[in-house]
Amino acid sequence: MTEQAPVKAPSRWQFFLRLLVSAGLLAALVMRLDLGQLLALAVGLDWAWLIPPFLFFWLGMALTSFRWQAVLSDFQIRERAGLLFWLTLLGFFWNNFLPSTVGGDGYRFLRLRARHPGRDAAAFSSVFLDRIYGFLALLVFHFAFLPFYWQAVSRDPWLKWIEAAILLTTLAAASIWMMRRRFDALRPQGVEGEGGLARLVREALGKARKILALIEQQRPVTFWRAGWVSLVFALLNGLAFWCYFLALGEHPDLSLTVYASTLAAAVGALPVTVNGLGLMEAMYVLLLAPVGLGRESILLAAFLGRGLNLAIAVGSGIGYALESLLTPRR
Repeated sequence: MTEQAPVKAPSRWQFFLRLLVSAGLLAALVMRLDLGQLLALAVGLDWAWLIPPFLFFWLGMALTSFRWQAVLSDFQIRERAGLLFWLTLLGFFWNNFLPSTVGGDGYRFLRLRARHPGRDAAAFSSVFLDRIYGFLALLVFHFAFLPFYWQAVSRDPWLKWIEAAILLTTLAAASIWMMRRRFDALRPQGVEGEGGLARLVREALGKARKILALIEQQRPVTFWRAGWVSLVFALLNGLAFWCYFLALGEHPDLSLTVYASTLAAAVGALPVTVNGLGLMEAMYVLLLAPVGLGRESILLAAFLGRGLNLAIAVGSGIGYALESLLTPRR
C-alpha cells in the first residue's frame, strides 16, 4: 500500500472566504425570520425532548469507535474500543473548532501514527475509510427516501439542481469503480506535458480510484459491519433532528426529517463554508419550509443541534486539555 499524507488544512484566505459564505447565508436566513415568534418558540421549549439527542450522540460515538476498530483490524492494527472512543471524542472537539470538518480526522491520524510508528499509510487509510463508510451510508439513506419526496424537491429549482449534482457525482464514482480494471487511462500516469485541465481531471480520477481501491481491500465482513454501523449512525442523526422539532411543539414526518438530515449533511460536506454553517441550515429551509414548517422552527431546530454539539465539544476540549497536562512530555 502506498504512503499517503493527511488532508491539508485550508489556508487563511480560504478560511476567510468560507467564513464570509457562512455569514452571508446565515444573514440571508435570519433576515427573513420573525424574531418575536423565534423568541416564543425558545421560551416554550420542551427540554425533555433534548435528552434523546444527547443519548443518540453518545451511542453514535460508540458506534463510530467500533467501526474504526473494525477497519483497523484489516490493517493488522489492534486497538481497544475504549481508546478509540476517547480519540474519536477528542477529534470531535477539533472538528467543531477548526476551520474544516476534517480537523478531527487529522488529530485521530496523528495520535494513531504516534502509537504505531512506521504504519502511517495504515493509520491514515483507517481514518479515511472510517469517514468514507459514514458518507456512503448517508447516500444510501438519502437515495432511499428521495423517491418519496421527489415532488417536493422538483417544485424547487435549487433543490432539483442540488439533487442532480449529488446523483451525478454518485454515478461518476460508481462508474469509476466498475471501470477500475478495464481502462488503464484512468490511472494517474503519463501526465507530463498535459494541459492544466487534462492533468487535473486525470489526477482526480486517479485519486478516486485509490479511494475505491482502499474500500475494495476491506474484508467483506468488515465492509458489512462498518456499513450497518454507519446506517444506524445516519438514522440516529435524523432521529435527533426530529426530536428537536418535537421539543419545539412541531410534529413533522420522521422520514422527512431523516431525509432532510441526509441532504443537509451531504451538501454541508462541501468545502465552501465553515463546518457547513449556513449551508446546512439553508438546505433545511429549502426542503422543509414548503411542506408547512415555519422558518423559525426549522432554524431553531438546526441551532439546537449545533448548540448540543458545541457544548459536548467544549467538554471534550476540557478533556483534551486535562490529558495534555497529565501526560508526560516526550
